Amino acid sequence: MNHDASPLAGLILSERTHLSLPSDPGLVEATADYLTRRAELCGSCSPTRSAKLMIAFVEAITNAIIHGNLELSSELKERSDDAFARALALRASDPVLSQRKVDIQVDYDGTTCRWTITDEGRGFDVEKALKRTESDDPEVLLASGRGLIIMRSFLDDVRWDWGGRRVIMTIDRANASEKRCERRLSLNHPMRVAPMKADGTVDWNAAYEAVARNLSSSGVAILQNSLRHADRVLVGIPVQGNLVYVPAEVKHVRNVSGEMLQLGCRFELPESGESTQKKDADLAQAESAIGNMLDSLDHRRSATDDRRAYPRLPFSEPIEVRTPLLLTPVKAFARDLSRGGVAFVTSKPLAGEVTLVFRPRTDGPCLAIRSEVIRCTSVTEGLYDIGACFLRLAEPAGGCP
Repeated sequence: MNHDASPLAGLILSERTHLSLPSDPGLVEATADYLTRRAELCGSCSPTRSAKLMIAFVEAITNAIIHGNLELSSELKERSDDAFARALALRASDPVLSQRKVDIQVDYDGTTCRWTITDEGRGFDVEKALKRTESDDPEVLLASGRGLIIMRSFLDDVRWDWGGRRVIMTIDRANASEKRCERRLSLNHPMRVAPMKADGTVDWNAAYEAVARNLSSSGVAILQNSLRHADRVLVGIPVQGNLVYVPAEVKHVRNVSGEMLQLGCRFELPESGESTQKKDADLAQAESAIGNMLDSLDHRRSATDDRRAYPRLPFSEPIEVRTPLLLTPVKAFARDLSRGGVAFVTSKPLAGEVTLVFRPRTDGPCLAIRSEVIRCTSVTEGLYDIGACFLRLAEPAGGCP
């Protein structure tokens, strides 16, 4: 998915789209991607929020096709045999059920975008299902609550009518404004950071290793495992085995936990109109270094996504990691998310099974997922890149206020 901001965003005053979708489970991902792209193009959803929007679409369309039109129960997924796969194949080929349609209407008035998704199934008891999402029993949530929790967490408003056969999902443009003008790509790469003194000189003796979380042509987000920082820094970007140092202003500092700090830095590139030869050379070298890394990230992301069973989407949110081996939860930052797992950066090495806790944007229960760590790589001293695959829903240990 292209996460560049649309040049038409803000110029489209209204838009309406109407889809009639057959009950084909193979169309879920493609339809969710199409709806997300349309939302970005018209400006109703910012690129930084589009990953969450697509996940919500996948849940809603899956519910409409599989649980609505094909009338498959979520409980079949929890059986150890292949009951769900066999039932899905039979229902999808049923001459009656397979002819049912999912109606999708999109209405955007320049302020609010509303998606109305209607199926031809039997519906469900909405009030009962929503009460189940508030249950403390992970088995109850596993059967019917995960999708509803995700949809309500990632959107500004979600409501059901027609006996559960219709869901209306809403995003307010005021809550989806895009603050970045350039593409921002996920990054998990060691970088050398050197603080600059008030007089403009560089304190090379205080230089330290950090990890870049994401990069754009105008700035970089950095994770580091200490509280040291300055108002201005030099960021060392690797180019062909060497470091090109780019000056940057620290725009914000966020204390992630007692061991991790996040810096938001804006590059201070020399103005292209400046006349001295040295400044022109510095400008060309810095812009080339940033551009080369962005191109490399694009290529690497495309090659990796081609090998994945599920599409991987940028997902930059704080999460908690809970494990019996640690007395207190570990703070972490998610990098990307798919239906099968998540990648995140944390200050502790992890292995085996852990519980990942995702907190909602709005009021509502947390989503706790039991997961297996399949990769733990030391990025720099005190920071680790973790890859985990989802196993099952779990109850957050100690609760989740």
